[in-house]
Amino acid sequence: MKKFLPRLISFVVIFFLSAKAYSQNLMLVYDYTYKPDSLSENSEKEPMFLWINNKQSTFASYERLKTDSLYLQDKKTDFTNGKIFWKINKNLSSREITETQYSYPVMYLFPDEVKLNWELIDETKESFGYMLYKAKTRFRGRIWEAWYCPKIPISDGPFKFSGLPGIIFEISDTRNHHRFSLIKLYKTDFDVLGLKSSLFIEKQQKISKKEYLKLRKIEIDDPARGFKADVYNGKIVLKDRDPKEIIRGIEKKALEDRKKNNNPIELNQR
Repeated sequence: MKKFLPRLISFVVIFFLSAKAYSQNLMLVYDYTYKPDSLSENSEKEPMFLWINNKQSTFASYERLKTDSLYLQDKKTDFTNGKIFWKINKNLSSREITETQYSYPVMYLFPDEVKLNWELIDETKESFGYMLYKAKTRFRGRIWEAWYCPKIPISDGPFKFSGLPGIIFEISDTRNHHRFSLIKLYKTDFDVLGLKSSLFIEKQQKISKKEYLKLRKIEIDDPARGFKADVYNGKIVLKDRDPKEIIRGIEKKALEDRKKNNNPIELNQR
């Protein structure tokens, strides 16, 4: 087993490793296993993809990618596979991160400043025929352990994680509530940029993260807000049902969902 001294690597000063060595785009598919409810033993799983070209990367639901690709061929069909609707884009040279969050009927895009200090650990293991090296960091309320591959010299990984001297194959928090594990890696000519979403989106809106968090709080406090607005504006016309009954149903379901989804990947925003 190869040994080296543990050391800290700053996300800001890490030497630049890009994807320019690859003539095609690189696609990595991960199993994302997570516990929506921290009080339950039940886990959910969704495949996620990390698509990388020589300038940027996109991380999102692989099921949504397949759905959007099918929608491109047949827009009359409503495909609803995939539960995860957020998306993470990274600029590989500037390290800028843009997060995308969907809130019917708007897609919000906002920048997120992420600073990671990695501790390199003197542990190795093999995966997919590659030697992996271990690293650890703290990020927004959780301690994360990663396994990265210097043989693929791209400083990127799942979600908002990057800054290591190699692509991240695996990463999980120490409580194992959120885990990303590589299951497939290949080169592709497919370009995910500009692929139209199959979600019902009226517009894309660029805002600040502070503005998005404020909007999110309003939605949590009043989950039927969108329905009320559509009724008021005449977009929804009810003939045989009392809108108050529907509003109560929306609020009840939102409360139940919050109780079942109390374990976000980011426990805080700092």
